[in-house]
Amino acid sequence: MKYLYSFIAVLFIALTSCSTEDESSRNVEVENNAQEIASMIIPDGIYMLTKVESVIIWTAKKLNGSGHTGTISTTNGKMKVLDGEIKGGMMTIDMNTFTSTDLEGEDKEGFDSHLKSEDFLDVEKFPTSKIEIISVSQQEDKLISKIKIHMHGITVEYETPILIKAKNLEDGTVAYVISGELEIDRTKHKITYGSGSFFDNLGDRAINDNVHIKFVFTAV
Repeated sequence: MKYLYSFIAVLFIALTSCSTEDESSRNVEVENNAQEIASMIIPDGIYMLTKVESVIIWTAKKLNGSGHTGTISTTNGKMKVLDGEIKGGMMTIDMNTFTSTDLEGEDKEGFDSHLKSEDFLDVEKFPTSKIEIISVSQQEDKLISKIKIHMHGITVEYETPILIKAKNLEDGTVAYVISGELEIDRTKHKITYGSGSFFDNLGDRAINDNVHIKFVFTAV
């Protein structure tokens, strides 16, 4: 069993270790400066989430194909790796940072405000979401992460394949860059505005139930 950090999620998330073990035990030899692999044992320790290069990228579309994309930021998180396996983890997402990146000016202001309203995220009532790591398992040539997303007052379980990239840093340590993507069904979290699954005669205004999430983050 190998490692993943979360969720939801694209995420750029940088993690730093808070383990008290000797840092030299984290150093491993990597043939290339950045080598992408589908399986790897992350060194044992406690890893803490930092805000360095952290981002989750979302894409939401209408059924007619038009849509928008944007980012969300994380606030904190940690995970534990023991005997080469994830033994648990959690990260917190600041829903007030949910923003579009393909709009500008008044269009962006109006769209972002609507996203945060009661119609969608209702950030006043639900200011944060959480991603809980359940497990990461090797399935044939893939690593599959099982996670729970606590959002909008509802918890839903998801699975997502991940890739891990081992990268040598300038100080000689090795970082583990984890990436992946998944589809989140917003209606399972009781976000039903504009959904053709719940409302009739929406036409071109119908919004897809699934929101696409990409993520990339780094464990050190």
